[in-house]
Amino acid sequence: MREIVFEVTAERPGHIEARAVAQGLRVEAGSLEELHHEAREALIESSGAAHVSYRILIQRPRSPGRSGRLSPQLRQQRAAIARPAPQERISRCS
Repeated sequence: MREIVFEVTAERPGHIEARAVAQGLRVEAGSLEELHHEAREALIESSGAAHVSYRILIQRPRSPGRSGRLSPQLRQQRAAIARPAPQERISRCS
């Protein structure tokens, strides 16, 4: 399966624009879900029946100052949620 990447070029409340540079496609919509639908429609229009062999990816630019890596604290928190600590045994005293 091939992929087509639509890069978000403008985003504000109620409006998102994206384009796939290699294919020369540009789409806009009010939400991310609508944008994906519009991207599929644009792909159908440009490639016809071959659109079924494409997977559409919507790529947003990274925020300035964010590396995309998790901080050690957040990594620990997520690991604790994913793997809860074993329950302590309760012993009865008679």
